[in-house]
Amino acid sequence: MTEMILQSRNDQIYLLPALPSAWPSGHVTGLRARGAVGVDVSWTRGKLESAVLTAAADGRHHVRYGASAIDLDVKKGQRVRLTARDGVLRRA
Repeated sequence: MTEMILQSRNDQIYLLPALPSAWPSGHVTGLRARGAVGVDVSWTRGKLESAVLTAAADGRHHVRYGASAIDLDVKKGQRVRLTARDGVLRRA
């Protein structure tokens, strides 16, 4: 069930890749993506509201939401908040 909300492989993190219509709104905290990244996600009406990524190690990650993507260079302990407006992923 977790993989409906978050998937990660290599250095890519996919947010809400297979969110079921039965979960129109919600949030989840404490997920872990590959590359030592903690992920908290919230969504409303089936759309990403925000995601907070917390790096447990330095690294570069490619984050995807639908057709939108953003590259992040993070340092250990850094928290990055992302939002999606009109389907476009961006730093908050």
